[in-house]
Amino acid sequence: MPSAVPAIGAGGIEFPGRREPLMKKPIKPIPKFANEAAERAFWESPKNDSADYVDWSKAKLATFPKLQPTDDPDKLPSTPL
Repeated sequence: MPSAVPAIGAGGIEFPGRREPLMKKPIKPIPKFANEAAERAFWESPKNDSADYVDWSKAKLATFPKLQPTDDPDKLPSTPL
């Protein structure tokens, strides 16, 4: 019979078969950014982990069934990604 081995996840120490982690990290508020460049720099920094700001255990898969590709220049971003 396999033993229950704890795993350390974003929410703390988790045990198989247990619904809630033993230790739950408080979620930090997402800061306000002056512009998109400042926001991009914040999230790209290795000091900032999205798990500190988002409870990924509550994330849901999103689908966009009506999303279609376009060649219309009015609908394309003005700068290349």
